[in-house]
Amino acid sequence: MGYHPYNTVFNYNWVNVRPMIRTFRNLKGLFRGRVADLGAGASPYYDLIASEAEVYIAVDYPSAFLQEEKRSIERVVGLMEQIPIANQSIDTVFCTQALYQVKDPTRALQEIARILRTGGYAIISVPHISPLHSEPYDLYRFTPDGLRWLAHDAGLQTQSVHIQGQLFASFALCLAMNLVLSHFATGQSMQLLQRRQLLLAPLIALINVTAWLLDSLLPFNRTPSNFILVAVKT
Repeated sequence: MGYHPYNTVFNYNWVNVRPMIRTFRNLKGLFRGRVADLGAGASPYYDLIASEAEVYIAVDYPSAFLQEEKRSIERVVGLMEQIPIANQSIDTVFCTQALYQVKDPTRALQEIARILRTGGYAIISVPHISPLHSEPYDLYRFTPDGLRWLAHDAGLQTQSVHIQGQLFASFALCLAMNLVLSHFATGQSMQLLQRRQLLLAPLIALINVTAWLLDSLLPFNRTPSNFILVAVKT
């Protein structure tokens, strides 16, 4: 089933992450100078970012980092609403699938604007349609207009908003995540969760491929699963 974020078609998150990876690769020219990855966790996008950036900085809770880290990563412990990084010292902020878990997204965008240098970019991915997950930290869903207003109020100018997934991809994501994660909130162990994913892998692959074909034939884009905002500090 691959490993995050390079999942295979047998993974429940394939329809969501696959187009995100494609967009991030198209934007890799923006990963320059000092890049701060907010909510980095285990830094799954490190290889994509570090190939372009001079310095890679991971910001998250201490428990989110890998215990043993051999990659060239500068770790910073902190919250997105209060990032312990100096003013105007970052060339690009990368924040993927983390803003929806922040209690105060408005404050988080203000902090992003504060640490960015003039002309620096913010690349932020957020969910639009997704089943409940990551409880009790699953707090928000976003729209393009909402993202633009958050960026504008923080002093960032939106350059583009990229759509991730279409109608059937969103349906496939919801169905597959419900199949795999339906008992997660009741305390089911990670080992049992992985067994459930393995058992359902053929069915999930069928769901994913069917959604991909239907989206190719009927490209309805009013029900995307995800958005990626690209904004610049002017």
